[in-house]
Amino acid sequence: GTGGTVEVNVPQYVTAGATASFTVAAGPGYVPGSSVGGSCPQGSWSGNVWTTGPVNFDCSVTFSFVAPDDDGDGVANLLDNCRLAPNANQCDSDGDRYGNACDGDLNNNGFVNAQDTILFRAQLGQPSVPPTYNYADLNCNGFVNAQDTVILRNRLGVAVGPSGLLQ
Repeated sequence: GTGGTVEVNVPQYVTAGATASFTVAAGPGYVPGSSVGGSCPQGSWSGNVWTTGPVNFDCSVTFSFVAPDDDGDGVANLLDNCRLAPNANQCDSDGDRYGNACDGDLNNNGFVNAQDTILFRAQLGQPSVPPTYNYADLNCNGFVNAQDTVILRNRLGVAVGPSGLLQ
């Protein structure tokens, strides 16, 4: 199905009271969902193998695969331009595929450093209009202000990103 595969001999016959095992492999950008559905007795995981409880009747097992969202902003990592900094609006003022929330590299030289603080200071108090926003409006709230200063200070010396768009 979408997001992964399940290896099993179809149909799988099980001796009454025995268990059945399924190898579950998530596709790129996905992980197995936290719950296993179906009508078989509840079982357990061992690595990527799910083993049912003892089976005494015809039953089924269903698996789901989810795209993780490490920063909890509602955008799956695979599509998130800032995987570790919440930014539901995916604001990316300079179009480099790193969202403003994790991109304090205002001159795009690959480093967040003193050069960026000089550029940032020149933008303090300047307009920031959606949907493009000012590149120094790191939280994309429509203002280049002290909130952005805090974000930039926390990004100094830190690599931009990570972005799921560049994998």
